[in-house]
Amino acid sequence: DRNNNRIAIWNRPDAASTTWSYQAQFGTSGSGNSNFTGPEKVWVSNDLLTAWIADFWNDRISIWSRPDAASANWTYQAQFGTAGAGDNNLSGPMAVWVSDDGLSAWVSDGNNGRVVNWTRPDAASTTWSYRTQFGSPGTGPSNLGVPAGLRLSSDQKTAWIADFNPSRVSVWTYS
Repeated sequence: DRNNNRIAIWNRPDAASTTWSYQAQFGTSGSGNSNFTGPEKVWVSNDLLTAWIADFWNDRISIWSRPDAASANWTYQAQFGTAGAGDNNLSGPMAVWVSDDGLSAWVSDGNNGRVVNWTRPDAASTTWSYRTQFGSPGTGPSNLGVPAGLRLSSDQKTAWIADFNPSRVSVWTYS
């Protein structure tokens, strides 16, 4: 719910149902740990207990969790990224993709025209560190204009980037 600076959660009784019910919400407007300013995309872990949110105007990824899948009580856990263009910075993150083990996060860094990879040493850690990046601002074949969305293969060697400007899908591979 970007304009209300919160994450709203809806569910349905089963995959065939077309009836959705409000479950919970978290976050409020602002720049503190429990706040968002323009949340863009959400990535949720396979066990549905952790959510990574691309917080566009706060130039960060915000991480929230809940104790079990039945709980509607989401709490702030950690964040990474600060405003800027350096290795540890983000500027207008637009999407986040997280590995199945939750140890690696890839971020579409919209205003910096790149995709940045952050890692943590183990699943219990709340400390994320810059690892690598690819892309640079521009419209050429090795550039990214405004990377707005991304998806990686399970081995993290192929990335599909929705590049808002120029309107294209860019495919990157790691060998």
